[in-house]
Amino acid sequence: MFSTPRSPLSIIFRPILYFLGLATKPQLNMDVELSLPPDDGTSLPVEFWSGSTVKSYLAFPGCRDYKVVLIRRYKKDSPFQHEYMVATVEHPQKARVELQIERGRDNVQPNGAPVLTKEQEAVPPPSSGGDISTGQWAYWTEEVKGQQPVNPEPPRKLSGEMAAMISTSSESLSKVGHAYDIVRIWKPLKKDTLIESLDLRPDPMPLAELAILANTVHQKESLYNLFKSQCFWYADMIARVIAKKRNIIPAPTADEEFCYHTNSGKFHKIPVHVARPKVVQALEKEFDERCRVFREQVREQLEIEDNTRQDKDRLAKADLVEEQLRKDLRRVEAEQMETAEKMQTALRRVRELELAQMGQGSTQPASSY
Repeated sequence: MFSTPRSPLSIIFRPILYFLGLATKPQLNMDVELSLPPDDGTSLPVEFWSGSTVKSYLAFPGCRDYKVVLIRRYKKDSPFQHEYMVATVEHPQKARVELQIERGRDNVQPNGAPVLTKEQEAVPPPSSGGDISTGQWAYWTEEVKGQQPVNPEPPRKLSGEMAAMISTSSESLSKVGHAYDIVRIWKPLKKDTLIESLDLRPDPMPLAELAILANTVHQKESLYNLFKSQCFWYADMIARVIAKKRNIIPAPTADEEFCYHTNSGKFHKIPVHVARPKVVQALEKEFDERCRVFREQVREQLEIEDNTRQDKDRLAKADLVEEQLRKDLRRVEAEQMETAEKMQTALRRVRELELAQMGQGSTQPASSY
């Protein structure tokens, strides 16, 4: 739950290899690759990725063909029980790509508590309720009252390390630190458990809209809190908004009878995150507004491209007309030259005949009287 992705050593040494000429920088296909993180596993902040994807969508027609066809949520089989989301992206010019979108933290204390700035240390524990202006809104509504699983599995007994981790004072755990929301190319791990899946076919979601949604959730709650707005919350909120917008019921996992895995949102069987419809509704409203602005930008861009295309068509037609006129002029000039040559040939023949007749007249004998 607290894990922060770390770049491989190859990322550190690659610039040195470039400098020494021992490696060649890959060529970037500007039309299709600006919407994706690097293939080497480097992670991008969600805010940066969202802005880049939207700008690429507007600037490069090829980027508009990225479509999200499947959304899945996974839980890591690790002490921190980290949860993340995977988006399956398809493009007609590329192989299928899997994007891992998740919430982490820049750093944690040995006991699992957030590392806070001095300003955050001075903030007292939040009181009951929430204040949107302070970022404490992710838990301001009542929990969902749903049907409990039949014969739920009792909480497992925690090891000494885990028990020490969750025994940290509630005051320390209630404080918040900055969230680290990222996207990167997914590297599947066999031990990760599939929680739920959302099939968006046959009407896939534009990748730019998923990027907008991921950034919307990030900006609405950009602070990390162990029990309020952690990785469980981030991945689930994105999935819930998509499911609500598309009216999709999550597909159950293979070994579960419920709509999603019963361990979803739990830390070693301990419930940490539960869905809150009003929060989903608020996120959906903000997402709709941002999509409205985005689609207006797309409309304006398409108009510009259409006008540019029409101008190019007009110029192309004018060029064709000009070229045809040039051809006609060359043809007329050629015909005139041919006619002139024929006339000159005819005049020469007439002159030759006249000269011939004059020559015959001078050779005749004079008449006698």
